[in-house]
Amino acid sequence: MSISWKEVLKGNVGVITLSWILFGVGMSLTAPYFPLYVRMLGGEYLDIALIGFWSNLISSFLTLLGGYIADAYGRKKIVVYLTWGIVAMRFFYAFAPSWEVVLAVSIAEACFRMYIPALSAILLDSLPPEKRAGGLLLAGSATILPGLFFPPVGGYLLDTMGLNGLRLCYIISGATGCLAAGLRMFMLKETHSVSEKPELSTVLLEVWRDYIKGLKESPRVALILIETTAFFTIPSAMAFRLYGPLYATEVVGLTGSEWGIFISISNVVSLILSLTTFFILDKFPRKLLLLIDGTTRLSMNLVLVHPSPYSVLSATILSSISHSLVFSVRRALLADLVEKDLRGRLSAVDALSRTFSMSASNLLAGVIYSFSPLVSFEVSGIIALLDVLCVLFFIKEPKVKKT
Repeated sequence: MSISWKEVLKGNVGVITLSWILFGVGMSLTAPYFPLYVRMLGGEYLDIALIGFWSNLISSFLTLLGGYIADAYGRKKIVVYLTWGIVAMRFFYAFAPSWEVVLAVSIAEACFRMYIPALSAILLDSLPPEKRAGGLLLAGSATILPGLFFPPVGGYLLDTMGLNGLRLCYIISGATGCLAAGLRMFMLKETHSVSEKPELSTVLLEVWRDYIKGLKESPRVALILIETTAFFTIPSAMAFRLYGPLYATEVVGLTGSEWGIFISISNVVSLILSLTTFFILDKFPRKLLLLIDGTTRLSMNLVLVHPSPYSVLSATILSSISHSLVFSVRRALLADLVEKDLRGRLSAVDALSRTFSMSASNLLAGVIYSFSPLVSFEVSGIIALLDVLCVLFFIKEPKVKKT
């Protein structure tokens, strides 16, 4: 049975989707140029990697606690409070005097991202099993909408105003973030009420024990899915994700505006694909979709070995397609495999492994890119191939999906 966007984008899913659109405006202005911002503030290639390493490492340790709170205390409060913290950091980015301050702000921002498992749990709780993959894809593709228009705006401000142009982008990002935080505060509904809440002083003592219990009760294939994501999926995309703007401007010779236009084009393709497939996405085997995603990342890295504007455009399109597909399908499969009561904790374990992977992948990509941009994409291509092989031989879907 096909589903309509009206069936999916209602209640909590609609609130989360709209908040992502608002955050997406600011991210579309700033994220494509973050490495350039660090460079303009005095950072080197490896400094860019270090920012990602430390922010993801700090986030890793707090993610487990965030998932535990989501299951033990409820989802909404942690989402609302920490979303406001994220918004505040956008303004600190805007007035950072050096890359070292950007590093400090990114670490603080990572602390506030402890709410991510709770938000993921709300989203999954609010989608019925037969609509999960399509619903996640549609909600996730909402962040693409601002990406259709605003990346070239950020590039234009960069080309015409330089550093001050990017500072203005971060101020706008903070303003739209305030709207998103207010929306979550007043419109989001709790999905996991608990009658007895443990004392806060006991949480840290119990968190590891409960996570170990949750891991033991989870099916092995769910853990394999988490492991393949951490060891292969994320590292295979990190070089272009981290250094794509620098590769495009310094190696290929694009302007900031041209890079922004490429981002917008890739988002158009990704959005069209999302809107045309979300109706039928849940009809396809999750494993097949994971294989398609891995092949997409492999192709992305292969085209980057030959520097040209066309290869950069192709890579941005392939990267956008992969990003819109990979986590919607993987999160849907994870929800299919795991009972609702364990979903918050296992979502946190998944997020923890991903942030650990991002930390290590940042350093790996930074070291290799500093040595040779082309070699970094060759290594990433090999990792993408390993990801495809792991999915092919080790991932199995459940016969009955969890509700």
